[in-house]
Amino acid sequence: MASLRQIKRRIGSVKNTEKITRAMKLVAAAKLRRAQDRITAARPFADKLNEVLQSLAKRSEHLSYPLMERRPVKRRLLVPITSDKGLCGVYNTNIIRGLAELMQDGAISEEDASEETPFLAVAPIGKKGRDICRYRGYPIEREFIGNFGRMDYDLAKALGEYFVEEFTEGRADEVILVYNRFVSTLIQRVTVETLLPIKPPVVEEEEEETGFEPDFIYEPSPEAVLEKLIDRHLYTQMYRVILDADASEHGARMTAMDNASNNAKEMIGSLTLLFNRQRQAKITTELIEVVSGADALSG
Repeated sequence: MASLRQIKRRIGSVKNTEKITRAMKLVAAAKLRRAQDRITAARPFADKLNEVLQSLAKRSEHLSYPLMERRPVKRRLLVPITSDKGLCGVYNTNIIRGLAELMQDGAISEEDASEETPFLAVAPIGKKGRDICRYRGYPIEREFIGNFGRMDYDLAKALGEYFVEEFTEGRADEVILVYNRFVSTLIQRVTVETLLPIKPPVVEEEEEETGFEPDFIYEPSPEAVLEKLIDRHLYTQMYRVILDADASEHGARMTAMDNASNNAKEMIGSLTLLFNRQRQAKITTELIEVVSGADALSG
């Protein structure tokens, strides 16, 4: 059984840990609020851009662009978006589990690849994903680390340009993102999303004809405008994804640190109760020894 000194030392250690986890929870909560505000600000632009693409799709006779080209998938680039740091619960574990499921559908070496099993390579975003991919022996095309904390449109554009280069030059027939989609502080859903090739915008059929449909004049042509917007659409989609990943990381870390703080408080309570019981038992033993000694002297 541990001595009183050991129990007291352990109580102090757990209290220090609880202070750290509580501070990390507060920091994560502040960052999460900012990340949520950025997502809220970015979504209206993304929705309006998609609406414009749908309108242009109606007026484009031949909707065919390099980034929309669908070809036999011989090489597939998987992009897991993880965090650079730990202490965020199952945030990274769920992404790696989703990545592992995708890796089962292909080969990780050029020799084993075939028409049925394409060659799979990874381009991890985040240090945790990079480390696990190295440990499991996944072929890494390129790694992006140290990006969390500066999730902005410039980063999204740089990532998008790299993936476009890989796709257009034939080094990747598909680019697939694996990330956590932010739903709430407690819920982050693993999402597998195809970034390239871009799917043609879905033109929704109106259930009732209003008899009036606004028309616009596009210069130099609807096709030229649509081709220009395709790139912007890709970068906007990438921007939305990294904002989702950023908010999900802060939400997961806030939840994990809250649970850790609660567990620390429960452990402190249990250790304090054990300390008091042992101290009371020790005092009782000493009293019994004193009374027994007094009785022996008087007898």
